[in-house]
Amino acid sequence: DHVLMLPDGEQWLVDRIADVAEGVGRPALTVGVIGGRGGAGASTLACALAVTSAREGLRTLLVDADPLGGGLDVALGGETAK
Repeated sequence: DHVLMLPDGEQWLVDRIADVAEGVGRPALTVGVIGGRGGAGASTLACALAVTSAREGLRTLLVDADPLGGGLDVALGGETAK
């Protein structure tokens, strides 16, 4: 839907995490994907899971917390999205 850039979008992300912590909305499955090393395919798997979830009509949030990674926005073709 959109790409959030940090630190500018920090408040939006914190609000979404706070909603989960406070029990706002329906319960949701949370999946963490961690690669053992660069090139292991963790970003590809995370993107595939998120795209599949969204296509199934589920509310989906994909967070890239790797400050050294290439960015999931690039993997999803959203690097020019605002």
